[in-house]
Amino acid sequence: MADRPTVVPVILCGGAGTRLWPASRPSRPKQFLPLLGARSLFQDTVLRMGQLTGAAEAVVVTGQAHLEAIRRQLEEIGADAFVIVEPEGRDSAPAMAAAASWIAARHPGAIAVCVASDHHIPDVAAFCAAADIAVAAATGGAIVTFGVRPSHPSTAYGYLELGAPLPSPDGVFKLSRFVEKPDAETAAAYVEAGYLWNSGNFVFSAEQLLEELDRFAPAVA
Repeated sequence: MADRPTVVPVILCGGAGTRLWPASRPSRPKQFLPLLGARSLFQDTVLRMGQLTGAAEAVVVTGQAHLEAIRRQLEEIGADAFVIVEPEGRDSAPAMAAAASWIAARHPGAIAVCVASDHHIPDVAAFCAAADIAVAAATGGAIVTFGVRPSHPSTAYGYLELGAPLPSPDGVFKLSRFVEKPDAETAAAYVEAGYLWNSGNFVFSAEQLLEELDRFAPAVA
């Protein structure tokens, strides 16, 4: 598409390494482990993001403790990325803001596809197709999150209540409500009502995210 904006993959690569201890630990969190094959989850994420339509060089946001592991793992798969090193970990919003600031300065009008480094997504073609739809929606002014259809009532995820579908593109809905990690009874009701899990992966115009942060979260900005 001639009018398609630049698409910049953004990979958030923090993590304290506590969920799969002792295999995973602060010095080697799970995204750097080869849990499901020869490559690590981080390496699979880098390669998957490189298959996005029109993808520019990826941006990785991480902490100083993980910098050498990232450099080594990128070299092992022959991949390049621009790495932003945070002076201290402050969760996802500031990391996304740092990436958006870098993108807005270097790729005006670009759309960021921002994902976690430790997700296992076996169907790469389906992911790329969903990302294409999300990029189209973000180009039209939306900030998009990917929902996951629940397999069971989990208390470990936030939930998305869908509103009306957007006129275009197909498959994108307004978000009526986001609910952070409910109790078990509420989670069961949400699954029954058709809510989705929030994946924590987002697609947005870098400039628009920065404008929204200025408006709603100036401390983050």
